[in-house]
Amino acid sequence: MQKSILILFIAVAVLVAVFFNDQQPEQTTQQQDWHPVTTANRASLQSIEIVKNGETVIHAELQDGQWIMRNAANFPIDMSKLSAWYQSLIDSEVIENKTAKSENYAKLGLAESATKIKLNFKQDKSETLYLGRQTSAGLYVRRDGEPQSWLIDTAIGRPNDANDWLETQLIKDMDIFTTLTVKQAEQSWQAVKQEGEWLLADFDQNNESYASTPTLASYARSLKNLSFEQVAPYQKTLFDEAAFEISLTKPESNSTVLSFVQQENDWWLHISTEAYNHWQFKISDWSAEQLNKTRVDFIEDDAESTDSEGGESVD
Repeated sequence: MQKSILILFIAVAVLVAVFFNDQQPEQTTQQQDWHPVTTANRASLQSIEIVKNGETVIHAELQDGQWIMRNAANFPIDMSKLSAWYQSLIDSEVIENKTAKSENYAKLGLAESATKIKLNFKQDKSETLYLGRQTSAGLYVRRDGEPQSWLIDTAIGRPNDANDWLETQLIKDMDIFTTLTVKQAEQSWQAVKQEGEWLLADFDQNNESYASTPTLASYARSLKNLSFEQVAPYQKTLFDEAAFEISLTKPESNSTVLSFVQQENDWWLHISTEAYNHWQFKISDWSAEQLNKTRVDFIEDDAESTDSEGGESVD
């Protein structure tokens, strides 16, 4: 009798175990890692290459402890931008499995139009990933050498060009400068900062008035907002005869010289600082126009002054 009871007890225990096992949710696909090599080697990243429509838009590489943009004259990368992008990739999680059939990749944007990301790590480790269509539900992705595709929860950024990961603003702090001197082909002029305000150094307050526009304040803002469209290795001979130069001086320090030259239809700039000395920068025509001002541009014309005061015109 006791043996029968024991057998019955074991049978009930087995049934209970099976029942509760059936009630447990299946392991979700969120447990999957769609970039296992990247996860395992995340701290030893050496380079990132991003290709869109067959063109390399990002080629970032760690060189001598500094991240540089290989396809932008080895210019230093803005680490905040690279780090944010890489963290979004690391943190991305799988929502669900999608197709494993290559003939269906195109529907998910994972065929020819996919963005290709190649990540290289130490010890010759690498991983190639593909980003497909972004939807309201998530982003379709796959991994090279793996037929499975996935829907992930993160909208991983796809830069349009190298500048997206560069700090393109060139003069980060105009407040440190107290003098600016503009040298042009036939003249030069200077402005000084007094109590936070830029003034012409040789301004004759008895016989001159400042123009309403442009102002020296707006000129200083144009310098502060100066950014480049393209960076290239410095060609010294190109700047032998600059169209104009701007020297920025701060107390007890050497001047920072900005040299501007026009080559064909493009304006190029070189900045004489240790940080920028190895490069030249292509800037917009608008930026060059805003900075290539003469002294007279900041002085109100006598005729305009008379008109503004309601003076009568003589026929």
